Amino acid sequence: YSLGITIPLAIAVLIHSRTDKPPAYHIIFAILGFTTTVLILSICFTEMQVLFSIIGLSFDLSEDYVSISIHVLAASLSDIIMNSSLAKQGYERMAFAATFAHPILELTLGMGLVCLVNAHAQEEGAVNWLVGTHGYIAL
Repeated sequence: YSLGITIPLAIAVLIHSRTDKPPAYHIIFAILGFTTTVLILSICFTEMQVLFSIIGLSFDLSEDYVSISIHVLAASLSDIIMNSSLAKQGYERMAFAATFAHPILELTLGMGLVCLVNAHAQEEGAVNWLVGTHGYIAL
């Protein structure tokens, strides 16, 4: 199906585009590229989490321990790659700021949105459900 859609689209872009200016529908390609990238990253991250959960369960570790140790390592791999490439390109200050800003943003958005949206998080005694048994140590 993808070949049947993309080949005629590529031929239409080739016919209608000029070399001296970007096509008028360039924003559509940017939105499609961004959406595809986010979907692929989320699928890969989900698969990595499942893989690390299986590894943790095979070593007889609790699910909460795997969540606060191995999942954090998996989530930080993309940050390490991004900050390293920023530093190599000469943006050391930006990489240094991102090292501190990302965890703060992740905590406020990740935990805050769960607390606002999820009805279970607003009930009394829901902290254990939200962060797990080892969550107090991590926070």
